[in-house]
Amino acid sequence: MLTHTLSFLSWNIRGLGQNTRCEDVLSELIAQRPSIVALQETKLHSLSDSKRKSFLPTRLSTYTTRPSVGATGGILTSLSRSVSDHVPLLLTASTKVPKGACFRFEDAKLHHAAFKDLMQVTLANHSHGSSAQALVKRLKNCHRACRSWSRQLWPLDQRENDTKSLVDALDLLEEVRPLHHSEDTLRRLTIQGLQAINQERLAFWRQRFNLCLATEWDENSNGRHRSNKIHTLEIDGVSHTSHDAKQEILHDYYKNLLDSPTTTHWNFDLRDLYPTLSVANANLSAPFDPDEITQALFVMDMNASPGPNGFDPSFYKAFWSQLKPSLVTLFADFHGGQLDLDGLNRAHLILLPKKEGVRTPDGSRPISLQNCPMKLFSKVMTNRLKLCIRDRREKHSDRLSHPYHSHR
Repeated sequence: MLTHTLSFLSWNIRGLGQNTRCEDVLSELIAQRPSIVALQETKLHSLSDSKRKSFLPTRLSTYTTRPSVGATGGILTSLSRSVSDHVPLLLTASTKVPKGACFRFEDAKLHHAAFKDLMQVTLANHSHGSSAQALVKRLKNCHRACRSWSRQLWPLDQRENDTKSLVDALDLLEEVRPLHHSEDTLRRLTIQGLQAINQERLAFWRQRFNLCLATEWDENSNGRHRSNKIHTLEIDGVSHTSHDAKQEILHDYYKNLLDSPTTTHWNFDLRDLYPTLSVANANLSAPFDPDEITQALFVMDMNASPGPNGFDPSFYKAFWSQLKPSLVTLFADFHGGQLDLDGLNRAHLILLPKKEGVRTPDGSRPISLQNCPMKLFSKVMTNRLKLCIRDRREKHSDRLSHPYHSHR
């Protein structure tokens, strides 16, 4: 049977009004050489022959258009002259969603003594600049060192298989003759290495389980698997399915929602609610102590989701002796109002659907994943406030009663 390969290209081009955009589309169509082209969101009211030549190659001579309505819409479909209906047609549709190069520190690396030595050497190189800039530079150096070290490490399965093969070979040799002292020591060290590999695998899957739990399940899913993709977004009754269109819609929505300052009016006075509470004596605004910073870090969830820099609390805990001076200086600048948070105050915005089948930008609740120093700021200040609340509750415990006990 005669076969003929046809390629189909679908593209949300977001407007062809600019000449530079037309040139980009023309170069891409020439490079890809598709048989069928479907362009959406052309935003063209009409299409002249000169305009058509600015973005369509000569081989795509047959086309049909649907004009835009106002500043939105517009569809163009074009066929090459080689297309024929004398052969069977097999149409394969696919989409390309850019995958972000997101770095996440893997706790399994902490089971390698060589990795710990590498991080200690990397963190020993202090950087210049403000406290925030110096910390960000040191973490970036650790980021590069982690990636370079991971590329040189053999896969976990291969290391496990090689170690088991060596243990099996020594066991077979022992059945023939007694092992020498050096051979027996080698087998003992190999078994210890196999145990270390199992611990590394356990740490890897424990962290991966928390990641899967965060990305695929939530408390609103009723025990069911949650879709981790936004397939369609609707704006003014128009459905958008392309990645670029959905990205633009969500960016504009949350930019207007989060980037617009609003004036806050308090309709109450804290002094009326707490007339006997002396904030001055609560020591809430005292300089931060290194011990309370250390205590706040070590009670944090070591498997908490990291921020944009990829380092979770377990990394800070493992190398706290090297990072503690930088964090203490960071807290001192924060207390003095001299801290520039530009490099630290970054966050990943994760969208969790409020219910199944949401198709609008406001149908998801945003979750902010911040860097560990920003969460540590909140943790330390929360611990101070907890002490103040606890002291107040103990002082007025006779006035407080649980609803359950009050009705007994």
